[in-house]
Amino acid sequence: MRLDGTKAQNDGRTKSMTDNLIPAIQSYAQAVQFAEEEWALRATLRMGDLFSTIAIITDNQRVAGLSGEDRFRVAIASKSSVPNYLDKAKDIYKKNLDVGLSQNIDNVWIDSTGDRLLSAFLFKGRALEELGQLYLQVPLPTEADGVSAEDLAQARAQLKSAADEKKAAAVENYREALNIAQTYYLNNPTRSRILTRLRELAPDSPELQLQVPAKPRGNAKPG
Repeated sequence: MRLDGTKAQNDGRTKSMTDNLIPAIQSYAQAVQFAEEEWALRATLRMGDLFSTIAIITDNQRVAGLSGEDRFRVAIASKSSVPNYLDKAKDIYKKNLDVGLSQNIDNVWIDSTGDRLLSAFLFKGRALEELGQLYLQVPLPTEADGVSAEDLAQARAQLKSAADEKKAAAVENYREALNIAQTYYLNNPTRSRILTRLRELAPDSPELQLQVPAKPRGNAKPG
């Protein structure tokens, strides 16, 4: 599905997409409840993927017929919802990995879930960073439009504060991702990308020194 129409059209398509996904999520939930181990892991993975897909579609939304401040307002609102969908996906992926650890399961579905989980963290961090950049790009009126210099300075300060807040949230997201990688023994290319980005944004982060241990046999988790 593409969200590239007017705001009303995109809102309608989003509602339709959500309505169509609800039965799929319910079906996967039933599969988790009644299926054998491998099918349950796969169904849980697919549930997480549904929310990741919604995040991707929402992130790619382009609204026709808007310009100036209205275009940025809608873009910010759309981008702001992306992390929420990814948080839902992450929670579901973690359930799979918890099952894998508690039952000492190591298969393709667990490996795929681990990669999806870190990819969701990477995606969320990028969305937060881009959201911060959007705040800095919001067009403001000028003194020629009758706005006082004091009001303009205050507006710029508020937008800068919002941008800084999103950047800080992105840093915390990347830090959390590296800690999660420790918990679930995830050492893959996506972790390396998160490590690189965190090093660029916050080179003093202690998480940069973490080394993922080898996954042990049995049910133990690292402390």
